[in-house]
Amino acid sequence: MNEFVKNTPLIPYRRKDLWGYSDWDSNIIIECQFEKAEPFSEGLAVVQSNGLWAVLNVEGILLTNFLYEDIGDCKNGFASIKRNGKWGFINKEGKEQIPPIYDDVLDFSHGRAAVKLNGVYGFIDEKGNPISKLTYEICDSFENGYASVKEDGFHGAIDMDGFEVVPCISSLPVEFSEGIAAISLIDPEAPLNSTAQSFKDFDTANLIGYEKGDKIIFEDHFGNIYDKESMALASMNHRCGYVNGERQTVIEFKYDMAFPFSEWLACVCINLKYGFIDKKGDYVILPIYEDAGNFKEGVVRVRKNGKWGFINRDGTVFIDFLYEKVWDFNEGYAKYTKVEVTETRSKEIQGVLNEYGQECTFPSYFFYPDEDEDSPDFATIYHDYFSEGRIAIWFSWSDGIIYIDQEADEINEFPFYYIDGTPFLNGIAKVKYKKHFENKISMGFIDYLGNEYWED
Repeated sequence: MNEFVKNTPLIPYRRKDLWGYSDWDSNIIIECQFEKAEPFSEGLAVVQSNGLWAVLNVEGILLTNFLYEDIGDCKNGFASIKRNGKWGFINKEGKEQIPPIYDDVLDFSHGRAAVKLNGVYGFIDEKGNPISKLTYEICDSFENGYASVKEDGFHGAIDMDGFEVVPCISSLPVEFSEGIAAISLIDPEAPLNSTAQSFKDFDTANLIGYEKGDKIIFEDHFGNIYDKESMALASMNHRCGYVNGERQTVIEFKYDMAFPFSEWLACVCINLKYGFIDKKGDYVILPIYEDAGNFKEGVVRVRKNGKWGFINRDGTVFIDFLYEKVWDFNEGYAKYTKVEVTETRSKEIQGVLNEYGQECTFPSYFFYPDEDEDSPDFATIYHDYFSEGRIAIWFSWSDGIIYIDQEADEINEFPFYYIDGTPFLNGIAKVKYKKHFENKISMGFIDYLGNEYWED
């Protein structure tokens, strides 16, 4: 069995208008009796009856009644629930661990969840106890031990205890990666006489001997750039740098833009040119590029002379600058768009680059018309990335998609009645289809071999 399906015990199966669950051989395990059914996640699945949702386990036992207007997937031991317009959480036993009292919630991550109440966000732990103040405009889930927050129009970050390791002073979201985060001290859209906050001396704010919970007078450490002297020190061209979770500056504020570290290198921009630094702040790749992404799978996309290509960690060109647009590598492949110009026309072609930098021909299902035709039939790569070794391609002449694998084999043999489809996850993908000469749109699941799990 495919390596990606090991965590998916059962597949949603539809028999006419009712849903149940089958095994991978299409044997019905949980009878088709529900209005809707979603894939299993952490051993639980969400099903609908009479317009309301409940949760059941792999034995087909309902762990809740049909009480909820909406239920999210089970993630990290909890699933979000909506009842009477309010959100809370149930645990893996189906019990309401956090009562539905919130206007909105994000999934639990690292034992913390962001919740919204009366228009503002904060964080709670797994028992529902608050671990941060409830004053933020926006919160993201915890990742790498920190969560990005926004207050009064500026961004910051909190640790697992709810302490603001970066106060809300950055004009761009603060995302910790590999132990440090980039912050931007001046709103790039603001005029020079703006009162936007800037660090006066971040190293002073380390507060030697300071402990979490001590009161900090931020005005002692943060100035603003209204006066000319501060404006000269914190110019619009040198406003971004890097800090750690102890409020220490680890890479000085000297960049126009700075981005999160990825695979031990970070993209920075200075004088409208992009390069890459290490954690000491030393350039590994000089800022000579017009645009750049983040490192993934050992390479990074960069733009030069208006075209995109890829370089590796020492700056050597891995894939030449030939493309109008490229996407990051994922599972050893990267999607691209390029333009070929002939004497009579230019044509845009999409394809996929493999891990050796070669253009794979299998996604280039482009068909061009005779000269007297107005518009060509064409194909585009429907998803941005390979997922579990599969990607979808959309054809204009059929308005349908097929899935192919990395060997260019069509796993579903051109069933052009698929009008939409998700990337594969745990060996299955959700598709929408409309049979020829029928107006009804139906939905179902296919597996990684293209087998369909429904009966019409």
